[in-house]
Amino acid sequence: MKNTRSKADTELVRQQNRSLVLETLRHNGALASIELGEKTGLSPATISAITNDMLAERLIETDKLETEKHRNTQRGRPKVKLKLAENAARMLGIRLTHNAISLTVADFCGNILARHNDTIETASLSADAFGAVIVDSALAFLESNQLSADHISIISVACQGSVDAKRGSIIWSPAFSARNIPVAAPLTDVLNAPCLVANDTNSIAHLLHVENEALNDSFAVFYLGSGIGLGLYVNGDLLEGAEGSASEFGHMLLEADGALCRCGRRGCIEAYASDFGIMRLANENLADLDPADITPSQEEMEKLADVARNGDEKAKQAFDKAGSALGTGLGNLIMLANPKNLLFTGPGVKHFDLLEPAIHKALEHAAKNGHQPKMSMIDDDRDLIESGLLALGYTKLDREIFAKRVSVADVAARHGMIG
Repeated sequence: MKNTRSKADTELVRQQNRSLVLETLRHNGALASIELGEKTGLSPATISAITNDMLAERLIETDKLETEKHRNTQRGRPKVKLKLAENAARMLGIRLTHNAISLTVADFCGNILARHNDTIETASLSADAFGAVIVDSALAFLESNQLSADHISIISVACQGSVDAKRGSIIWSPAFSARNIPVAAPLTDVLNAPCLVANDTNSIAHLLHVENEALNDSFAVFYLGSGIGLGLYVNGDLLEGAEGSASEFGHMLLEADGALCRCGRRGCIEAYASDFGIMRLANENLADLDPADITPSQEEMEKLADVARNGDEKAKQAFDKAGSALGTGLGNLIMLANPKNLLFTGPGVKHFDLLEPAIHKALEHAAKNGHQPKMSMIDDDRDLIESGLLALGYTKLDREIFAKRVSVADVAARHGMIG
């Protein structure tokens, strides 16, 4: 009787090693085989076997420029540098926001090949109708860039709100009136490619996790803006929950029967600390409006912040209440998960100086219990949500799809289509 368990274990190890090589090249750029061995801990024989396979599969290629540079600056036999092959795959990235679909196509190395924004009335779409809209938008975008559905190896979608990452659907989002909206299924059916659907702040947390070795343990990233998002890593793993919809920090209860939130409930942290919550607190004439109708621009929020800094009491109280709401939620999170770092991003960081005093005051309880995580702003010029949703897609390509050997037929088909 054949030992199928041993065969399965061997194949799993092979896949893990292939994944390790791909991710090492992705995060370090071109490397020689000996450098790959040093960074991965794999033996020269294993590195040779894996890279020979990947060269044949055209997942990687020789970096002629780096190899020649080494030839001209070093004595002895030149080190052949290997790098990811740009044409190994194409990824379609989609970001869903209020009344907009933002589309991106990128190659296997992370180079952005094209971008486009479509304006649609998201709030008026039913759950079933949205599938056709997003598919039409994606196909038109690809066609305008001389690409077909067959060119796409993976689709990665990010959206504000509660996302069922397991089923690839949107449970609830402030961008939509409908709930339980299928996203992955209609895209996969037409483009015939796997589709990931993630909360936008979770995508940022994943990006920071894979790029920064110092954030490989426990940390929380908060997105401050039209909503309040949280991406939370605990002991090296993204906290997703049973359905992939955990970490809904903005919709944790702050005050029973409190201010109305866009989610339809009352007293959420987001009802006080988001842009619409702060603007409503500062303007009594907005108190009776549907929160969905309160959509301050970034310019309007910056003007309100300046008014508060210049001493307007009503505006100051609005930011103070927002900071207190955030601080209370942070204190509870710290006591529960004990993250080492609290990172903040999003347009709301521009008025963080107005939130910070109340945040620190609300955090005093947690500090008395010995919990004092480091708080800092994320200093990064990139669109972190776009970069994050692409990072999620590359992780799936590296760890799952291309961790398995690619057949000769698939290689020929893929490169016949895209280069």
